Amino acid sequence: MDNFYWAGLVCQAVPAPATPNNMGNVARWMAAENPPANWWRDNNPLNVADFTGPTNSFASLLDAAIATAHVIDQANMAPIAGALRADAPLAVFSAACHAAPWAIPGRYGSAGFIASIPLPPRIEAPGSAPVPTPVPPPPTPQEATDVTSWTTGGQNHVAGVVGGVAYHWWQDNTGATPPVWHVEKLPLS
Repeated sequence: MDNFYWAGLVCQAVPAPATPNNMGNVARWMAAENPPANWWRDNNPLNVADFTGPTNSFASLLDAAIATAHVIDQANMAPIAGALRADAPLAVFSAACHAAPWAIPGRYGSAGFIASIPLPPRIEAPGSAPVPTPVPPPPTPQEATDVTSWTTGGQNHVAGVVGGVAYHWWQDNTGATPPVWHVEKLPLS
Protein backbone atom coordinates (compact mmCIF):
# COMPACT_ATOMS: atom_id res chain seq x y z
CA MET A 1 0.00 0.00 0.00
CA ASP A 2 1.37 3.42 -0.86
CA ASN A 3 0.66 6.80 0.70
CA PHE A 4 -1.79 7.88 -2.02
CA TYR A 5 -3.75 4.64 -1.75
CA TRP A 6 -3.97 5.15 2.02
CA ALA A 7 -5.16 8.72 1.48
CA GLY A 8 -7.88 7.35 -0.81
CA LEU A 9 -8.98 4.88 1.88
CA VAL A 10 -9.39 7.76 4.32
CA CYS A 11 -11.44 9.72 1.77
CA GLN A 12 -13.71 6.76 1.06
CA ALA A 13 -14.27 6.16 4.78
CA VAL A 14 -15.17 9.82 5.54
CA PRO A 15 -17.11 9.47 3.01
CA ALA A 16 -15.63 11.82 0.43
CA PRO A 17 -14.59 11.31 -3.17
CA ALA A 18 -11.22 9.57 -3.56
CA THR A 19 -10.14 11.86 -6.39
CA PRO A 20 -6.54 12.61 -7.37
CA ASN A 21 -7.06 16.10 -5.91
CA ASN A 22 -8.29 14.83 -2.52
CA MET A 23 -5.62 12.12 -2.35
CA GLY A 24 -2.94 14.71 -3.14
CA ASN A 25 -4.31 17.06 -0.49
CA VAL A 26 -4.30 14.29 2.14
CA ALA A 27 -0.80 13.16 1.06
CA ARG A 28 0.50 16.71 1.64
CA TRP A 29 -1.25 16.77 5.02
CA MET A 30 0.39 13.44 5.88
CA ALA A 31 3.76 15.04 5.06
CA ALA A 32 3.00 17.73 7.66
CA GLU A 33 2.57 14.99 10.28
CA ASN A 34 5.28 12.47 9.30
CA PRO A 35 8.20 12.53 6.87
CA PRO A 36 7.02 11.14 3.51
CA ALA A 37 9.82 8.53 3.56
CA ASN A 38 8.26 7.10 6.75
CA TRP A 39 4.61 8.05 6.19
CA TRP A 40 3.36 4.76 7.75
CA ARG A 41 5.09 5.40 11.14
CA ASP A 42 3.23 3.56 13.91
CA ASN A 43 0.50 2.69 11.39
CA ASN A 44 -0.72 6.23 12.08
CA PRO A 45 0.07 8.51 9.12
CA LEU A 46 -1.91 11.51 10.42
CA ASN A 47 -1.04 11.04 14.10
CA VAL A 48 -4.60 10.31 15.21
CA ALA A 49 -4.85 10.19 18.99
CA ASP A 50 -7.30 7.51 20.03
CA PHE A 51 -6.49 7.90 23.75
CA THR A 52 -6.98 4.18 24.38
CA GLY A 53 -3.42 3.30 25.32
CA PRO A 54 0.11 4.55 25.88
CA THR A 55 0.85 4.96 22.16
CA ASN A 56 -1.05 6.31 19.22
CA SER A 57 -0.59 3.36 16.88
CA PHE A 58 -2.97 1.00 15.13
CA ALA A 59 -2.83 -2.70 14.28
CA SER A 60 -2.82 -1.95 10.55
CA LEU A 61 -2.89 0.88 8.07
CA LEU A 62 -6.49 -0.04 7.25
CA ASP A 63 -7.44 0.35 10.93
CA ALA A 64 -5.65 3.71 10.91
CA ALA A 65 -7.56 4.88 7.82
CA ILE A 66 -10.91 4.01 9.42
CA ALA A 67 -10.00 5.62 12.75
CA THR A 68 -8.70 8.72 10.95
CA ALA A 69 -11.96 9.02 8.98
CA HIS A 70 -13.98 8.76 12.21
CA VAL A 71 -12.00 11.66 13.69
CA ILE A 72 -12.38 13.74 10.51
CA ASP A 73 -16.14 13.11 10.63
CA GLN A 74 -16.44 14.61 14.15
CA ALA A 75 -18.34 17.90 14.34
CA ASN A 76 -15.24 19.85 15.43
CA MET A 77 -13.42 18.71 12.27
CA ALA A 78 -16.20 19.93 9.96
CA PRO A 79 -13.88 22.25 7.97
CA ILE A 80 -11.70 19.28 6.94
CA ALA A 81 -14.62 16.93 6.24
CA GLY A 82 -16.37 19.64 4.24
CA ALA A 83 -13.28 20.36 2.16
CA LEU A 84 -12.83 16.65 1.39
CA ARG A 85 -16.50 16.13 0.56
CA ALA A 86 -16.39 19.14 -1.77
CA ASP A 87 -13.13 17.92 -3.38
CA ALA A 88 -11.89 21.42 -2.58
CA PRO A 89 -8.82 22.99 -4.16
CA LEU A 90 -5.54 22.76 -2.24
CA ALA A 91 -5.73 26.30 -0.82
CA VAL A 92 -9.22 25.66 0.60
CA PHE A 93 -8.20 22.27 2.03
CA SER A 94 -5.08 23.83 3.59
CA ALA A 95 -7.15 26.58 5.22
CA ALA A 96 -9.60 23.93 6.52
CA CYS A 97 -6.76 22.01 8.20
CA HIS A 98 -5.61 25.24 9.83
CA ALA A 99 -9.17 26.14 10.96
CA ALA A 100 -9.92 22.74 12.52
CA PRO A 101 -8.43 21.70 15.86
CA TRP A 102 -6.46 18.81 14.31
CA ALA A 103 -3.19 20.25 15.47
CA ILE A 104 -2.51 22.33 18.52
CA PRO A 105 -2.98 26.05 17.83
CA GLY A 106 -0.14 27.38 15.75
CA ARG A 107 1.23 23.96 14.75
CA TYR A 108 0.54 24.54 11.07
CA GLY A 109 1.54 28.21 11.27
CA SER A 110 -0.87 29.58 8.69
CA ALA A 111 -3.85 28.73 6.51
CA GLY A 112 -1.43 28.16 3.65
CA PHE A 113 0.88 25.72 5.45
CA ILE A 114 -0.42 22.45 3.97
CA ALA A 115 -0.54 24.10 0.53
CA SER A 116 3.15 25.00 0.87
CA ILE A 117 4.19 21.35 1.19
CA PRO A 118 5.37 19.82 -2.10
CA LEU A 119 3.34 16.87 -3.35
CA PRO A 120 5.24 13.83 -2.07
CA PRO A 121 6.09 10.91 -4.34
CA ARG A 122 4.22 7.63 -4.09
CA ILE A 123 6.01 5.56 -1.44
CA GLU A 124 5.14 1.95 -0.68
CA ALA A 125 4.92 0.99 2.99
CA PRO A 126 7.35 -1.84 3.70
CA GLY A 127 5.72 -5.23 4.05
CA SER A 128 2.38 -3.96 2.88
CA ALA A 129 0.16 -6.33 0.99
CA PRO A 130 -0.48 -5.78 -2.70
CA VAL A 131 -3.11 -3.14 -3.27
CA PRO A 132 -6.48 -4.81 -3.82
CA THR A 133 -8.70 -3.84 -6.70
CA PRO A 134 -10.72 -0.88 -5.48
CA VAL A 135 -14.32 -1.62 -4.61
CA PRO A 136 -16.57 0.31 -6.96
CA PRO A 137 -18.52 3.05 -5.24
CA PRO A 138 -22.15 2.35 -4.47
CA PRO A 139 -24.68 3.61 -6.99
CA THR A 140 -26.21 7.04 -6.58
CA PRO A 141 -29.93 7.85 -6.43
CA GLN A 142 -29.64 9.40 -9.91
CA GLU A 143 -28.88 5.93 -11.34
CA ALA A 144 -32.02 4.35 -9.86
CA THR A 145 -35.25 3.33 -11.53
CA ASP A 146 -38.59 2.77 -9.81
CA VAL A 147 -37.75 5.67 -7.51
CA THR A 148 -39.70 6.69 -4.43
CA SER A 149 -38.62 9.67 -2.30
CA TRP A 150 -39.75 11.11 1.00
CA THR A 151 -38.63 13.35 3.85
CA THR A 152 -38.93 12.35 7.49
CA GLY A 153 -37.14 13.15 10.72
CA GLY A 154 -35.04 15.87 9.10
CA GLN A 155 -33.68 13.50 6.44
CA ASN A 156 -34.26 13.10 2.71
CA HIS A 157 -34.83 9.49 1.63
CA VAL A 158 -34.81 7.82 -1.78
CA ALA A 159 -35.55 4.18 -2.58
CA GLY A 160 -34.94 2.67 -5.99
CA VAL A 161 -33.47 -0.16 -8.01
CA VAL A 162 -30.08 -0.22 -9.75
CA GLY A 163 -29.04 -3.30 -11.73
CA GLY A 164 -31.74 -5.44 -10.15
CA VAL A 165 -30.68 -4.50 -6.58
CA ALA A 166 -32.90 -2.40 -4.31
CA TYR A 167 -31.25 0.48 -2.45
CA HIS A 168 -32.21 3.03 0.18
CA TRP A 169 -30.33 6.36 0.25
CA TRP A 170 -30.66 9.04 2.91
CA GLN A 171 -29.08 12.37 3.77
CA ASP A 172 -29.46 14.92 6.52
CA ASN A 173 -31.10 18.19 5.57
CA THR A 174 -27.98 20.14 6.51
CA GLY A 175 -27.52 22.01 3.25
CA ALA A 176 -24.05 20.47 2.83
CA THR A 177 -22.55 20.98 -0.60
CA PRO A 178 -22.26 18.57 -2.22
CA PRO A 179 -24.94 16.59 -0.40
CA VAL A 180 -23.63 13.41 1.22
CA TRP A 181 -25.77 10.35 0.56
CA HIS A 182 -25.60 7.28 2.79
CA VAL A 183 -26.70 4.03 1.18
CA GLU A 184 -27.82 0.52 2.12
CA LYS A 185 -28.94 -2.48 0.08
CA LEU A 186 -32.49 -3.68 0.60
CA PRO A 187 -33.88 -7.18 0.10
CA LEU A 188 -36.08 -7.46 -2.99
CA SER A 189 -39.56 -8.66 -2.21
